[in-house]
Amino acid sequence: MTTRRDFLHALPAAALTLILARAASAKATRLEEYEPVAVSLGYKHEASEAHGKNFTAYAAGQNCANCRFYQGRPADPWGGCGALDGKLVNPRGWCVAWVKKI
Repeated sequence: MTTRRDFLHALPAAALTLILARAASAKATRLEEYEPVAVSLGYKHEASEAHGKNFTAYAAGQNCANCRFYQGRPADPWGGCGALDGKLVNPRGWCVAWVKKI
């Protein structure tokens, strides 16, 4: 028979298990170029593809790794983007939300 004391001792472990399970299922997902938010911001996985009349704001040398919104390290294969609700972007990518990292 489970007593109230046993239940109260097990409660923190159960809560922690639920929190970790939720965090694991809420992992950030990789942003694809065809997604509506990516299209609206002109996101490209490779900054070198952001040229021409549709990308007049792009300047050589700009990429996600040197953007203020990039949350990963430049060496990471993908990192979160603060402008895109933490979606994972390529550090070599670019979009019109690019702001120089200070």
